[in-house]
Amino acid sequence: MSPFVSIGLPVAAEPPAYLRDAIRSVLNQSHQDWELIVVADGSSAKTVDYLRSFRDPRIRVIVHESSRGLAARLNEIARVARGEYLARMDADDIMMPERISHQLATLAASGADLVAGRSVIIDEDNAVRAESVLAPPTVDLASMFTSTPFIHPTVLARTSWFREHPYDETLLRCQDKALWITSAADTRYFRDAEPVLFYRVAGDLNPAKFARSARFERRIVRRYGPGMIGAGRTAVVLARSLVKQGVVRAASLTGRAEAIMRRRYDAIGEAQARHWSERLAASIAPTPAEMNAQTPDVSEETS
Repeated sequence: MSPFVSIGLPVAAEPPAYLRDAIRSVLNQSHQDWELIVVADGSSAKTVDYLRSFRDPRIRVIVHESSRGLAARLNEIARVARGEYLARMDADDIMMPERISHQLATLAASGADLVAGRSVIIDEDNAVRAESVLAPPTVDLASMFTSTPFIHPTVLARTSWFREHPYDETLLRCQDKALWITSAADTRYFRDAEPVLFYRVAGDLNPAKFARSARFERRIVRRYGPGMIGAGRTAVVLARSLVKQGVVRAASLTGRAEAIMRRRYDAIGEAQARHWSERLAASIAPTPAEMNAQTPDVSEETS
């Protein structure tokens, strides 16, 4: 019998402790009619052995010795998924226990084709730091060119939607931004106000990494902008992207990167941080039969 929901988890070189928490958060879902498709994209033998140590028959591990990149693996997940619905997930993030059940209900109630949620920001040590910014439920086309409208690993839609709207495998970064733009004409999007994921963000703002992503974003804007938002607005978006890249570089050089990071998220108080910390602990609580007896204690591993 086919599962109701497929959860796609591409894996590259994430630390085993991150993988453990990500997979535990799937095992701890309130909705249990799922399959987890883990695709190892050129991962090390140590990572593959760890992934195969899970003994839940709902976990499918697909191993590739060579890397083809995120977009190719996401398209592969959509092709092999057996569930009616498909949820995105990343190997360094953690799902809240009600994520799948809540998003299935939200998708049905909203009448949308694709739903995405908010997230709680955590750092490398699972410390709660902030919440993602609350955005309007509907998505304006022009806004997709100035910012990415969804937190990628919070997305859920019918599996058929992902098959009909594949990722562009020529893009090494920002594949999701291109997908949302190119699919907007025939897709009803819905942004839910409820956090459904603990989203891991590095403490340091890497200007080189930011610049690489910005270059891919500008490539997407140049490709689709003139025909969708007009040449004038496209030029403005490109100019702002270059300015933002310069600001990030300057902030990094002057020690003000943390201030830039804080502006991207909503601050939370101590009580809210405690609440989310308790939710996080529930999400990654060990399950009785999650791993075999030979699985190492990954809390001591770094890669």
